[in-house]
Amino acid sequence: MKGHRLFDRFGFDLPEGSKVEAKGMQVVTNGQTIEYELQKHNWVDIETDEVLTNYCASAELSCLLDNYIDITKR
Repeated sequence: MKGHRLFDRFGFDLPEGSKVEAKGMQVVTNGQTIEYELQKHNWVDIETDEVLTNYCASAELSCLLDNYIDITKR
């Protein structure tokens, strides 16, 4: 593998003297329980049946998901 770059950094350099301050831990007290439902192609709140996004898949994507994903296995 001589001469091939396998690993390389990416991103950006912070300016000199800039510091990132750590934030304290925050406890979540009103979280939702959501699951991904393949039939709806969306994340759904299991208590309210509310979907996470209003995304509508194209007909082509729906065809691929419906015909090539086995939703009977869990």
